[in-house]
Amino acid sequence: MAFPLYNKQELLESPSQEDGLDAAVQKRLRNSYCDLIQGAGAELKLPQYVVACAIFLCHHFFAVKSMRRNDRFLVATACLYLGSKMEDRPKNVKDVITACFVKRFGSDSERVRRLKDAEHMQAVREMVFDAEKVVLLETGFNFIVDLPYHHALTFLDSLPLDRVSDEQKLKLTQTVWDLINDSLRTTLLLEYSPAAIAAGMVGLAVTVSKEMCDTGAIWEDVKEGHTVEKDIRKQMLDLYDLSSGRARGSEVSRDHSQNYMDHSQNYAEQSQSQTRPSWNDDLDRS
Repeated sequence: MAFPLYNKQELLESPSQEDGLDAAVQKRLRNSYCDLIQGAGAELKLPQYVVACAIFLCHHFFAVKSMRRNDRFLVATACLYLGSKMEDRPKNVKDVITACFVKRFGSDSERVRRLKDAEHMQAVREMVFDAEKVVLLETGFNFIVDLPYHHALTFLDSLPLDRVSDEQKLKLTQTVWDLINDSLRTTLLLEYSPAAIAAGMVGLAVTVSKEMCDTGAIWEDVKEGHTVEKDIRKQMLDLYDLSSGRARGSEVSRDHSQNYMDHSQNYAEQSQSQTRPSWNDDLDRS
């Protein structure tokens, strides 16, 4: 069973929006949980596709649940733990929790040191297990996550690049990979098929690399058709425009940002968790 796709109106009327979080705030909060998953995933030495799976799950959870009523960092931790199992790279829940706490609070923080207490760690474990169950429930117990990466490889292989050197091909592939990784921070995964996202990233990579290559044919295998390319590019340019003004430390590539801009239920509610360990989720901070 495929994960559902949402139109822009449905995303605008999300539970977070109904709870008073406008699009700009949601984008900032989305970036914060992506930062957590990306950083903790690197600390755990998880492959990028596991990180992408976790972000995918988190996006789909918050498409139907509010970021005001649910601790996004707890949900992100649960999604990283769940994603590692779904992609056959399972990690011990204690290691996932520790990596996420270190990313969130810093390695020398009191919150991280408290994890060494067995009782405290057990309480946090139970929170993550509860969150995992809710994520599974809200995503329909769907264990098949299709991501853009393998679609992009297929499209790259089909491009007429006979006159392009191997080094240029490798650079083009890396650019596509970086674009897909950065696109995880947008709502593209909620709006378009993985094939459409892959086609959009390949087309954008060809454009910014200045390779003389027609990418129109790759859209023939995309159900949404070529007409969605404009919106995909716009969302990427908006992402890089946002990242250029963000605080230092963003996981979004600044080099790519400049290049691409040049080319135009609620288990974690505060009222129910006052005595439980907390990620100290604060909607006024990213």
